[in-house]
Amino acid sequence: MKNEPIDMLENAPKLKATRCIIIAYIIEYALKLSPLLISLLIWYIFDYFYAIAIFLISYLVLGIVRSKLLHVAIPKKQQEHEYSDKEIAIWYVSKRLCYEDFRKMDINGTN
Repeated sequence: MKNEPIDMLENAPKLKATRCIIIAYIIEYALKLSPLLISLLIWYIFDYFYAIAIFLISYLVLGIVRSKLLHVAIPKKQQEHEYSDKEIAIWYVSKRLCYEDFRKMDINGTN
């Protein structure tokens, strides 16, 4: 067994721009509510058997999307920890969509 030090967890970055905050909330609620809303819509249009099937399929697909967002945005050393949808959305928005704002904060030292 190796005696390597364990790196400390980085906190999720703080989003400053309102555009970035809104995008993070949209991604968070899309990850949380999409399977339910899609299955309710299918239930209203078709039947509850279809709704149950669509709920299960959309839950699996969003699990894959959530995993992909996690692996794209969160640093490699921190990926073994559990993250909520909100933390995944904040990391993704700060690293991918609002990278310039995130980079300016790192340069100025106001992180």
